[in-house]
Amino acid sequence: MKFIYLILLVPIFIFSQEKEIKGTIKDDFQNPISLANVQLKEKNTQKTISFTQSNENGFFKLKTAENQFPLLLKITHISFETKEIEIENFELLN
Repeated sequence: MKFIYLILLVPIFIFSQEKEIKGTIKDDFQNPISLANVQLKEKNTQKTISFTQSNENGFFKLKTAENQFPLLLKITHISFETKEIEIENFELLN
């Protein structure tokens, strides 16, 4: 069974109204996963806030408003299981 691992880097800017969520998507062997769909959603309403795909190095970047918690980061790829990560605040996640 294949799993997706995510290294998520969330910088904290005190005076900024918009936040950036970025990270790298990797498989069980730490190989980057390209062309993974990355969707950022409001957890309660399931409304999509932002959407992108990872590049050839597995890197992705999304933007969101500072006060849209809780969030749900959904990562899908045709060759891997879907991964959902709940985001409660802007801290460094692994």
